[in-house]
Amino acid sequence: MSTMLSSVNLRRHWAFVALLSLALGLHLPIFGDALNPDATTYLAVAKSIATQRSLEIETTLAPRHPPLMPLLLTPFGLALGFNDISVHILELIAFVVLLLLTYSLSRGFGPRVSLVPSLLLSLDPVLYLNMSDGRSLCVLMILALSTLLAVWRGLVDSRWLVVAAMSASLAYLTADSVGYLFPIAGIAGLAWRFYYVRWQVFRDRWYLSAVAIFSSVVLVWTGYNVASQGNPYTDPRVIGYLDRLIGSTHLDIQIVMIGGFVVYFFLYLGQNFLPFLALREARSAVRSLPAKLVRDQRIGAMGLFIVLTILTSAVLSSAFTLYEPLRTLDHSDTYLRYAAVVAPIAFLGVGMLARTCTRTSKRWIVPLAVALIVLAVQFVPQAIERDDSSAWFHALQKDLSARNIETVYSDIAIYLRYNTGGIAFLSIDKGYSTPSVNITTSDVPPGSALLTLIYVPARFDERIEGLYLVYHFDPAINGPFANLYYRN
Repeated sequence: MSTMLSSVNLRRHWAFVALLSLALGLHLPIFGDALNPDATTYLAVAKSIATQRSLEIETTLAPRHPPLMPLLLTPFGLALGFNDISVHILELIAFVVLLLLTYSLSRGFGPRVSLVPSLLLSLDPVLYLNMSDGRSLCVLMILALSTLLAVWRGLVDSRWLVVAAMSASLAYLTADSVGYLFPIAGIAGLAWRFYYVRWQVFRDRWYLSAVAIFSSVVLVWTGYNVASQGNPYTDPRVIGYLDRLIGSTHLDIQIVMIGGFVVYFFLYLGQNFLPFLALREARSAVRSLPAKLVRDQRIGAMGLFIVLTILTSAVLSSAFTLYEPLRTLDHSDTYLRYAAVVAPIAFLGVGMLARTCTRTSKRWIVPLAVALIVLAVQFVPQAIERDDSSAWFHALQKDLSARNIETVYSDIAIYLRYNTGGIAFLSIDKGYSTPSVNITTSDVPPGSALLTLIYVPARFDERIEGLYLVYHFDPAINGPFANLYYRN
């Protein structure tokens, strides 16, 4: 009997199963791609959890993150090794879960439109890039969708608000930068609910329980940060950048930077809506959207989540661009990952718009095809470029081996260690609070090889792959070191 039911369900959802298989095939090339510094830090923390029962690692120069991604990686690392394979397997599993969740939310759109959000998501170039990099975007998308779903159900049964709080809490513990979105969304959500139910919101014990759960998670993680590093922030540098953006940046620069990123993120999330505006039905639906945002709380929740994400992402991106020493506007495309957290929600919106168009016209297929072509034009070059991402590390390994260097000290040792085989990388860390640092023989044994990016030696033997190489370290010759992480 159970076999028959499974067969019936498979036939009912055969189109989605085919799409899922195609999407997995498109994303399999992430295996072998190089990992981003965020991902190598996840691996280092996961290994520390497994071997030392600690969230702390050997250096403060690596980006510091909340604990959920390392915790998710730990069992994969124990089973498969702490390497890029473990990271990319986790990414693919999360991708499958994300597509399943997106499809489950879009099934109510009808058989002709139910696949639209999942189809768009499977070609999202920003998601592919971040899966290839090993970042947390896919997990954050799942948690954002889960939070929205729980909020929707909480409109009818407020017990679901507790589930929303738990999902938001996990998102807060996933990524430091995007984590700021969820406290902001909680405050805005309170104002949003107050608009509809007034003071009743404070008499809803399930809503109050949800607030207590999320607040407790924030307080516990804040307490851990205070105990482990003496301040309440996951990464104090991020707060420093935000403080300088808000407190000491001229207003005109704030407007240009934040406004520019707002437009950039709106274009990214809105590009799939634009082809549908060629249809009269879609234009009519867009004109009625402001009223629907107020009248329909489900659509209002989607709109609020998207707008808050874009605004928060624009502020963070502006702060990093202006004040993070090693980032410039050349890296602006990497900031799309902040806004992309709500891309599945935007794709659900495209599905809703397509459903509106199917009621009176069969021409909705044309704008959908245009939207898919636009995504594919972005997706294919991204996939090709990422396939070559390991070439730099292979060249570095070849260069070091040609010089008979098997062990090297580095200020980016964790990043190099998990991307480059055959070489032992040992960390040096002199902080980032001064314009120059003195690396001594207590940090690096005399005569050892030294390879740096952040600390620029006064004298070095050569540059390989953009890094500074010292064959035989001597502090009297190679010091002092300029600190590129320092910025007034």
